[in-house]
Amino acid sequence: MIGSLTEKEIAEFLHEQKFAHLGCHRDGRTYVVPISFVFHNGRLYGQTTIGLKVEMMRANPEVCVECAQIQDLTRWRSVIVFGRYEELEGLEAAEALGLLIDRYGPMFDDVSPSLRGGRNVTPPRQDGKPTRQIVYAIHPTEMTGRFEMPE
Repeated sequence: MIGSLTEKEIAEFLHEQKFAHLGCHRDGRTYVVPISFVFHNGRLYGQTTIGLKVEMMRANPEVCVECAQIQDLTRWRSVIVFGRYEELEGLEAAEALGLLIDRYGPMFDDVSPSLRGGRNVTPPRQDGKPTRQIVYAIHPTEMTGRFEMPE
């Protein structure tokens, strides 16, 4: 049976998930990249560094996020979120970063400290310059969800 997820089921699904794919578009070019995120109070929050994704979202803040849970060909759920990118600063950024740390921090307990490199989880830039962290929100304008499961 194939069906649609309700608004409540979409929100519950997004609360459960940790990873998705973000699509952005600029100058006739589409870019899709995996992201980690937290869904809280109707928004998706993430953290990244300056790069192609941020450059494209600054130029065109209209984005799409796809999140799927696939067990096999007949057991899956998928949600698409259309929304608008916003970079956060100050208290908003600190609160969003706190949500991300709460969500992902425990995952590092399972990783050997020698593999984590302490605070240096993200590799340093090759040019040696400091890496500016970008905390962002995706404000959904439309969310849809589908599923399939055996009858």
